[in-house]
Amino acid sequence: MDKDQVLIRKRHQSDIWKGLHDFPLIEDTKLLSLAELKKHPFIQSSFLIKSFQIDTDFFDQQQMLTHQKISARFFILRCKKLPIIEDYFPVKQEKIGIFAFPKLINFFLDEELVSFK
Repeated sequence: MDKDQVLIRKRHQSDIWKGLHDFPLIEDTKLLSLAELKKHPFIQSSFLIKSFQIDTDFFDQQQMLTHQKISARFFILRCKKLPIIEDYFPVKQEKIGIFAFPKLINFFLDEELVSFK
């Protein structure tokens, strides 16, 4: 995110979150630490030429679905200029509420949206 915007995308995959929005994400079999996140290829390739900072605080959340439990760790990356990532588009922070997100992300937004500022 930069000072006023975040990156989101509309999900088109055929899954339970189809049609909902999400943030740039890294799917893994375990929750990543801050050190692992900084070294991850997605972060390195997407943010390599951008000046960015990863907040040291993070938000862990779990959601139980009928067939699986999803665990998520949300990190906030702050940058002077948003990177261009395929399928993602910038949204002003004050407009984030008009987009539909999965329940898991809504938990994060309800708890942490204040810290975006």
